[in-house]
Order: sequence, then structure tokens, then C-alpha cells
Amino acid sequence: MLLFENKEQKLLNLLKFTGSPVRKFVSTGEIEENIDLVPSRKEKLSAIIKTIEENENFILPIIADVGTGKTHLYWALKHELYYYNVVYISLENVYRKFYYNTYSEFIENMGVEVLRSIANRLC
Repeated sequence: MLLFENKEQKLLNLLKFTGSPVRKFVSTGEIEENIDLVPSRKEKLSAIIKTIEENENFILPIIADVGTGKTHLYWALKHELYYYNVVYISLENVYRKFYYNTYSEFIENMGVEVLRSIANRLC
């Protein structure tokens, strides 16, 4: 038993001093997720989609703690709301250049042609 405890302690010390062998990863809107929602969340997704479809020019901010599934929800909405503009704005960049970043995200997600069409109708 003593030998096992020593190996266990040795492994714990190794992890403590060398760090985790698993790389930290933060999901972003750039890497597409094709994982379906768990059944308990599909009802909530349907409620969000219904709210969006019932309102025109609707902005729905999704704000929550790290690791709660905001990016996963973004991809679920993007797949379900194919004919809507679903935009992911990274909070990491928002505080620095809010308006520039917001405009850039809209251009990237909607495409330049959609914005040109809107500008032509406004002018």
C-alpha cells in the first residue's frame, strides 16, 4: 500500500509543479459547434426563437458567467434561425472599442453586400 501512496503522491506533485496536461480552451464564435442541445434546453431554445420571431429588429443579449454555454446557445440559435442575423460579439473586445467592434461583427456576420443593399435603400 505504501508503494501505491508514493506513486499517487508523486503524480500529484508532478501535476502540481508542471501544470495540467490539458490545455485550457475558451469557446468562441469563430469555431463552429455542431453539438445538439440537451433535451431539457430545447424548450428554452424554442421560447427564445418564438420571442425573436414575434418581434421585428430584435436584439437579444446573452450575458452569463464563463462556462455556462453562451457560445453553445449562439450556435444553436444560428442553426435554427437561418434567415435571421445572429451575431456573436466577444466580450473580450467589447470594452476596448465597442462601436468599432460591433460594426465589424455585423459586417463579418451579415456580409458586405447586405450592408450595401441597406445603405442604397437609405440613400
